[in-house]
Amino acid sequence: MQYNGGLSQPSKSVPPSPTAVQVRPSMKFVRPLYTLTFLILAAVWLFNNNRPEPIQALLLLPVPFLLWAFSRHIRQRFTVLTITPGRLRYETGIFSKNTRTLDLSKIQDVRVDQSLLQRVLHIGSVSLETAGETGGLRMDDVDRPQTVADYILEAAGK
Repeated sequence: MQYNGGLSQPSKSVPPSPTAVQVRPSMKFVRPLYTLTFLILAAVWLFNNNRPEPIQALLLLPVPFLLWAFSRHIRQRFTVLTITPGRLRYETGIFSKNTRTLDLSKIQDVRVDQSLLQRVLHIGSVSLETAGETGGLRMDDVDRPQTVADYILEAAGK
């Protein structure tokens, strides 16, 4: 199996395997949110700096953007899809961890969903359907989702 983009090497929590691959949500929305937060904060500071009586409440304006960026950053850091020979493991959570392990041979369908903006940014959602289990598995904001889907299907032998 050959894969050259969008995936990272396994971390210490993954059993050592030369073919284990990890997929994480993209940072393509997080970095611009941090930049927007900084620009809003700078604009508020410049606005208040040129006034005889600064409006301190304006400093709260970038807080929602910072919280949104931080929550997306945390989600990206603590969500991982690991593809190993014969198994696929999806882990998510900060304080409590949810882990779902799927047998690659039971995967019946891999679907990629992308909006227009996601197509421009080369990100999307990867959904998996398996035999014998209720509900599927969905991972949002994946870099190069079609390549990831093809890799999963190739690892599953389909």
